[in-house]
Amino acid sequence: TVHAGLLPVLTFMEKLLFRKRVQEAVRKERGANAQYQIVDAMQMIVIGLIAGATSMVQIVKVWADEVLMKLVLVKTGNSGMERNSCRCHDRA
Repeated sequence: TVHAGLLPVLTFMEKLLFRKRVQEAVRKERGANAQYQIVDAMQMIVIGLIAGATSMVQIVKVWADEVLMKLVLVKTGNSGMERNSCRCHDRA
């Protein structure tokens, strides 16, 4: 996969407790039926920008990578970020 180089970035974000720090800083709860939490969106944008994306469409293309999504699911244990739950990747 072209995004395999993002694995060290995900590991580094995990060591920085990125998700925990964003949750503490933002403190915004989403409803039970929300597909993504704020921290998910923040992580998607940061990783997309690091991958070289210059627009939201390109960020969506980065996150359409199945291997990248599986890595994030393993590292975060977040089933809300499953690729199939993101309908926006089909438009990119």
